[in-house]
Amino acid sequence: TVVIVAVARGLIEVIQRGLKRAFALKDEQKRRFPGLETRANRYLPMLMTALKVIISIVAAVALLEVWGLDIFDWLSGPVGRAVLERVVTIALIIAVALLVWEIISAAIEQYLSGKDREGNAVTRSQRAQTVLPLVRNVVLVVLAVMVGLTVLSELGINIGPLIAGAGIVGRAVGVGYSEDIDRCI
Repeated sequence: TVVIVAVARGLIEVIQRGLKRAFALKDEQKRRFPGLETRANRYLPMLMTALKVIISIVAAVALLEVWGLDIFDWLSGPVGRAVLERVVTIALIIAVALLVWEIISAAIEQYLSGKDREGNAVTRSQRAQTVLPLVRNVVLVVLAVMVGLTVLSELGINIGPLIAGAGIVGRAVGVGYSEDIDRCI
């Protein structure tokens, strides 16, 4: 028990130091990608917490196995396998959504704060400065709703009524919006 706890604790410390070193950007990278360090540091605490949880779970499983509870038999059974599959699927869904969000957000941010070959800031049109942040917010909402519904579905919750309710609310908003347009005309 003491060895497992000590190894887990040491592994957490080593990974934390490594992550801090890996997320530290060089001056050239900071100049080349101005917002990258801020975006990367936004996820560092979440990544550290996730790795701590994973290491703690592995240590707990090892402890349970050492104490004679045959946790590996349960995990290799149908229920354990189903739980592991769902956890991995949910983690992958969230990771892909975060990756898509970061790519789109970084592309929009880089376009809006673009520079020409001489390093001078390029001024974008007022329309681009207005519409692109709205597009980024729409993408965030769509991704959040899709991930939320998919996670609920993976957890075994029937999302059909949620989708139907959203359709009804969307129709009501559309009708209200069209009536406001008719009044304006």
